[in-house]
Amino acid sequence: MSLEPYTTNIPSQNLIPRFPDLTHEEFSAEWTDTPFILTSPVKEWSVYKNWTPKTLLSKYANVRFRAEAVDWPLKTYMDYMNNSSEESPLYLFDRSFVEKMDISVGKDAKDTAYWPPTCFGEDFFSVLGDQRPDCRWMIMGPERSGSTFHKDPNATRLVLRSRDFWLE
Repeated sequence: MSLEPYTTNIPSQNLIPRFPDLTHEEFSAEWTDTPFILTSPVKEWSVYKNWTPKTLLSKYANVRFRAEAVDWPLKTYMDYMNNSSEESPLYLFDRSFVEKMDISVGKDAKDTAYWPPTCFGEDFFSVLGDQRPDCRWMIMGPERSGSTFHKDPNATRLVLRSRDFWLE
């Protein structure tokens, strides 16, 4: 079933606002409880510029990632993803991708893969150290895959889309 009728011709009052970027003051004053999409910060990330299925496979083919209830090497998952005809296929949803891929997060880190947009301000969860709730995810999947509608139990949800991949 095509989803196009449900994703096109959306009434203007229901469109999610898009901004190139926001200042921390703008975010704090107007956008803490309202969905929005930032369009510019992600374009500076190396993951946006460099991550494709081909480049990920060339470097991480044998790294095991969580795909719902199973851990598969990336090559196995991508084979499954590219050949799945299931109605609701598994999607990769891995909270440890940063450690598994040995990538850097943070604007000041060397060879940084990505960083949180500055409009969100200071990371207050960092004071929790090892007790910090899971805060970043790599999500990937074929058409028809994905989560059911839900609320993030930690209220930490930030979804950043880069081409065919989501960082959450």
